[in-house]
Amino acid sequence: MTQDASLEGLRSQILDSIKGRKLGLDVNGHLVGVPDVRVPVLGTTANGTTLVSTATTTIKAYGVTLIGSSGTSGATGYQLNAPIPGVMATLFNPTTGYAVIGTSAAGGLVASSQGALSTLGTITLDGKGRMVQLMGLTTALWGLVPNWAGSSIATGVSLV
Repeated sequence: MTQDASLEGLRSQILDSIKGRKLGLDVNGHLVGVPDVRVPVLGTTANGTTLVSTATTTIKAYGVTLIGSSGTSGATGYQLNAPIPGVMATLFNPTTGYAVIGTSAAGGLVASSQGALSTLGTITLDGKGRMVQLMGLTTALWGLVPNWAGSSIATGVSLV
């Protein structure tokens, strides 16, 4: 059976209303009615004009975080907080420099395709436009969400 997945179609499926027809829960308990979900964009100063790029910067385990440094010689060291199961985190480098993100010091590792028990502890984004999206699998394990546009060592994202 087909289902109307338009915004109005989803709103018509609301059984438990949170805010009239604007937001509610459907028969499966899914949140419906909103056109999209906004997540915080982190990693800048309060007015969003300056990137925070110090070796002591800790990255939250949610939202979109802008990371990096200016110039090819600039390499930053970040620490990613431990994952929250079921929560996505996106790391994006808008600068020309490298961004090096450690995961293991905060208690999380990135699952690897190298084997069932293989995990990685460092993510490197090598310049402008490089990004990685992670999903919290457990409180100690991140899963790498595939970037079909090219998220590999050859395209500037490496995991070690």
